This record gives sequence, structure tokens and C-alpha cells, in this order.
Amino acid sequence: MHATFFFLGTQVESHPDLAREVVDRGHEVALHGYGHERQDRTPPQRSAEDLQRGFSVLDESLGVQCRWYRPPYGRMSAAAARTCASLGMSVVYWSTWGLDWERISAARIAEIVTGELDDGGIVLLHDSARYARRQSAAATADAIEVIVENARERGISLTSLGDAVSAA
Repeated sequence: MHATFFFLGTQVESHPDLAREVVDRGHEVALHGYGHERQDRTPPQRSAEDLQRGFSVLDESLGVQCRWYRPPYGRMSAAAARTCASLGMSVVYWSTWGLDWERISAARIAEIVTGELDDGGIVLLHDSARYARRQSAAATADAIEVIVENARERGISLTSLGDAVSAA
């Protein structure tokens, strides 16, 4: 199974081997920005620069030209939207999320996601606790097996965003 990882440019710079491993394992890479800027509270020029810099880091470090952008905190600005368009990226949101930046259990994350999971939906989970209230991403990792099993039982195929769009 493959997923789409929305990377921060700062984290690709800090952990290039891990970022390369994600690509080498066949996962799709997309952009979450350079930093973790909340775009609706960022001056327009800085907002545009954040996206451009993140896009460039992923291209230069991984050879990936992102086609998707997920804004931090789910917040966009007009400058970010214009920059996405100029870089050929589409903005992506989600249809279900596990509240996994909070201090909740793997069972609760899985319950939330599977309760809202539907064919064609987009699941948002976090592979880090860097900007979260929790101490680690272990609960998210533990929830994935339950989510995958539930999806299989219901006949829902889990795949990367790009593969899902190509198959539609």
C-alpha cells in the first residue's frame, strides 16, 4: 500500500535520508510548505516564499515536482493559492482526520477515521508530533493497522492521492 506524504521543506533538509526512503518505497510526495506557516496569518510575500522554497527543496533534494499542497492548519491565503497555481499544484484538504495531534489513543484515532471513511475520501494523519500536543506519533502508527483492516473489510482501497485521481 502506498500513501501520500505531505512534506515540510525544513524536515526534508533536516532528514534527507528519511525523505529519500519514503520516495524509494514508492510513496507519493507532496508539499506541506517550507515551514509550518499558517497561511491566513502570514504576510502575502512570506506566504508565497514559503511555498516556493518548499517546492524547490523537494525538487532539488528528491527530484520531485509536487502536484499537491496541503496547507498547515487547513488555512489558505490568496497569495498561497496564487503561488500554488503558478507552480502547478492543486490544494488538497481531507474528508476524515484522526485528531491525531491531540493526546488520544490509537483506538480512538482508528475509531474516528473508520467512522468517517468512505470510498473516495482523503484521510489525514500525522507522522510526527512536531507541531502537536502529543509527545509522539506512536498512537497514529498503531492505528494504521486497524484502519487498513477496516477499509479492507468494507471493500475500500487505500492508495496515494495521485493513484486515486489517475484511477478515477
